[in-house]
Amino acid sequence: MQSRKTILVIDDDLSTLNLLKSILTKAGYNVVVDSIPQRAFNYLEENNVDLILLDILMPRMDGYQLCSILKEKPNYKNIPVIFLTALADQNSISKSFAVGAVDYISKPYETEELLSRINVYLQMSNDNAAPNIQTRNPLICSTCNKIWDNKYWFELADFLRQHSNVTVNSSICPSCKSKSLPSDQKTDKSFFNDESNRKQSEILIIDDHPDNIQLLGQILVKNNFKVHSAESGKKVLGFIEERQPDLILLDIMMPEMDGYEVCKELKSNSLTKHIPVIFLTALADSDAIIKGFEVGANDFITKPFHINEVIARVQAQLNFKQLMQVINQQESSLSICEQCNKIKLYKKEWITFEKMFNQYGSSILMYTVCPKCMEKKYL
Repeated sequence: MQSRKTILVIDDDLSTLNLLKSILTKAGYNVVVDSIPQRAFNYLEENNVDLILLDILMPRMDGYQLCSILKEKPNYKNIPVIFLTALADQNSISKSFAVGAVDYISKPYETEELLSRINVYLQMSNDNAAPNIQTRNPLICSTCNKIWDNKYWFELADFLRQHSNVTVNSSICPSCKSKSLPSDQKTDKSFFNDESNRKQSEILIIDDHPDNIQLLGQILVKNNFKVHSAESGKKVLGFIEERQPDLILLDIMMPEMDGYEVCKELKSNSLTKHIPVIFLTALADSDAIIKGFEVGANDFITKPFHINEVIARVQAQLNFKQLMQVINQQESSLSICEQCNKIKLYKKEWITFEKMFNQYGSSILMYTVCPKCMEKKYL
């Protein structure tokens, strides 16, 4: 049984907190609320959070500051942050995406739209790569850490390759690395955000009005995106399968096949369901927006649009998609320290095999001494 997702809500207005807690709890989420932004770090240190809803205008520390700090911390930067605020001007929206938010919802909001937007990011960030260790009551040697699976004595790495669903890599944990490196070589540098490693993202615009395509295409090209276009969703479905754009901007009101149908087709196809779809349409009523999310859209922008918001929402979706790809690759693997045999799962600390097995194993781990260690000890 999948555990309930946890949402942390931070807003200095108590009535807003109570309302959101009621709405989200009824929707099946585990909800934690707080009116003081600084206390978020204390909660996050001790608990797992799947998504954060964040107000902007708060005393002592505003939402922008809190989001910026969260995105700088390795343990928290992958948590999706959605701003939920009374501010609705373009500068506030652009700044929200600039500090790392994945979405922006203005108050007053429609409950159904709020839940739909939350669901988009929780579905994208589902942790379905947890390790699964299948074996019956293994024995671990308390001296050398070899493991007996009722047939053979395995080294730890070989045992995990044989009995789990994860890729096993050799590494050296920070503690062992610091012992072996000279003091002037102990700085760890990350090149994950190196701009030179990023390819030019390809955007597909689907709209039956050539003027809209031309205007939007010029905006995107000026912002360093590669643009493809089509005036019919029905005719371009095959192209999408083969070409795999990084993101699709999709109109709703089109002949032959409307945007809802196109999006539904894309999201039901295993080859294209991972591609973010943003509806860009003149339809602005709540029913149209909710229907867009129901058929699988990732975001919804209404015409007439603001250039900065379009670019910000497009970039936010591309960033989140890239982040999820990195996480999915890394969560399906683990590292074993060559020197101390501790194990690291992505986003988690280095732990002993015993601790890992107690969390993910399918049976009970028991201690013993293997024959070789017994010989060394008594012979």
